[in-house]
Amino acid sequence: RFELQLRRRDGTVIWVEDTGRLVRNPDGTSRFCEGSLQDITERKRAEAALRESEERLRFVVEHTGDTIYRLRFDTMRYDYMSPSIETLTGYTADEIVQLSWDVISEERTTIQGLKVTEEYLERYRSPDTIGSFHADYLIQTKSGEHRWLEDRSEPWRERDGTLLGSVGILSD
Repeated sequence: RFELQLRRRDGTVIWVEDTGRLVRNPDGTSRFCEGSLQDITERKRAEAALRESEERLRFVVEHTGDTIYRLRFDTMRYDYMSPSIETLTGYTADEIVQLSWDVISEERTTIQGLKVTEEYLERYRSPDTIGSFHADYLIQTKSGEHRWLEDRSEPWRERDGTLLGSVGILSD
């Protein structure tokens, strides 16, 4: 089974999947080959378009000045943190994922200036009450500098509505 390009009589090039098998005689000698060709041109075009779209999105995410993240509520760990976190904090994305945000966050306040407590976060993470989240964090960077970061996030749900966590943006 393999894929290859073929040229039609009219000159157009198509992709096909060639699937075949060898049929043998009872003594093990080759009798004949049977197989089929299936036109997979549209699938190949869709795969190429998807790759291109993913590359564009990856470029935008990795080159913005803000940090994009995804936080899982079941583990309270980030399963994605864009590389720009290093510019904001001095820590690489891998270090932040290992450390957790609480290690570098010294103070958390809501946009109204109220302290973000664990009770507040628990209420926020409830599937019944979760909504947009907006807070400011005073962090200590890896070099010891203090910096305020703004956090804006939205709920992250499965297609069936199950709450998985949040997806957000951190800005200086």
